[in-house]
Amino acid sequence: MVVRKRLSMNEHKHRYLKWYAREDELYRRLFPETEPFVIEIGGRRVPGHAPDFEKRQLIIGEALRLFQPGDNLLVRWSREDDDRVLSISREEIPSSFARDAMMSLRLMVTRLIARPLSEFNEGDVKGLILLLDENKNLWERYSQVKEENEKLKEQISTIESVFEQFTRNTFFGCKRDFEEWVAGHMGLFEKGIRLIHRDYVVIVKDGKKRRIDLLCQDRKGVLVAVEVVFNPSVEDLDETLRLLEWLKGNIESFGNELTGGKMKATSIRGMVVTNREKPELVERCLQNGMKLCVVTSGCVIDVIE
Repeated sequence: MVVRKRLSMNEHKHRYLKWYAREDELYRRLFPETEPFVIEIGGRRVPGHAPDFEKRQLIIGEALRLFQPGDNLLVRWSREDDDRVLSISREEIPSSFARDAMMSLRLMVTRLIARPLSEFNEGDVKGLILLLDENKNLWERYSQVKEENEKLKEQISTIESVFEQFTRNTFFGCKRDFEEWVAGHMGLFEKGIRLIHRDYVVIVKDGKKRRIDLLCQDRKGVLVAVEVVFNPSVEDLDETLRLLEWLKGNIESFGNELTGGKMKATSIRGMVVTNREKPELVERCLQNGMKLCVVTSGCVIDVIE
């Protein structure tokens, strides 16, 4: 079974594949089993995540950036040894269909000039001249569009580079400034979320103290441990993941401590807010089901989950 779909800008940005309600049956046939699998894109393999049929999306990760918005993708299964492999590739147009629009015109001209000169009348000659002239005009237009397209690509690349340099750390000089801004604008990252504590200290195993930057509660009452990461590194994320794992494993005692025994906590989830997007950061957050919010300036926020 092969599924063909066009990659949208939103899918490319958030690194997932999404489908419509009318396609539910198609994707349930594509994913009839829940056993582990890997995803292969361009020769690279990454761990696969079970599709979310409620949100109608399949998380892929950074590997999806190999493609461009507008690409037609082919999604299919293959089995190698004991591994289930979901292969995602770009649909390549066969060379027979990739010929330019002038091929049929060239063939017509070739057949005409192959005839003996004595067989041509005045009308044939005029028609041949018109065909050759049209061929020349179309080729000039094609060359012009191609040249303009290359110039446009260069301009877009320059604009993106300038924008990145302008927005990078323009608003925030240090982590404390960044954290202050995040604490005062939590509603921009998630609707209905509220801040409960800042710099909440918990004692984890071996008596070590760890600090939760922002302890929040979402509109469903679930606790949210928000870690503010400035100029992120893998080590920062590892610390956050270990803390979240400890909180999930000790949620009952943590809830009692937090409320003085008045209320029980049953679950907690994590959120990372950072000022810079890095591929390894995105990959780790997606793999661990952690919401990632990237603030590239005071008005541009990307939410990846």
